[in-house]
Amino acid sequence: MTDLDTQAKSLQDEVDAIEGAMGAVISAAGAYVAHTTSTYINGNSSVTEDLLDLDGVLGTKVGNAALVRKGDHVTEEFDATNNQVLFTISAEAHQESVMVFVNGLLQRMGASYDWEFGSGGDDEIELKHASEPGDYVVIKYVKKTSA
Repeated sequence: MTDLDTQAKSLQDEVDAIEGAMGAVISAAGAYVAHTTSTYINGNSSVTEDLLDLDGVLGTKVGNAALVRKGDHVTEEFDATNNQVLFTISAEAHQESVMVFVNGLLQRMGASYDWEFGSGGDDEIELKHASEPGDYVVIKYVKKTSA
């Protein structure tokens, strides 16, 4: 074994010892090995299978928020009407992920601030100040999924 191989093996052993570690290593043989705490994923399997395996293991470790997919990030745009305060988004949002912009300015969440969730649930945003015709409202959020 060369010094580089020995260092790579030592590093791989160190990473393996960390509970909950997730990432990838290059083995001494040069193979890409994605892994989670106890599950190694065959570097030769399809990317889809690798991601599903990772998601499955992570889901058992930390619950529904284990892996946020690119498709779960949503941006919705609205041209407000006069005095409009309610905006319904197309999916339920993780409350802590929501950002509301009016005419490009980030709004503060809270009953005594700029907006809060409407009585309809996590898919309804209520502005605390009535909009004017032509106001441009953008709502960015991570949608809830069943995964």
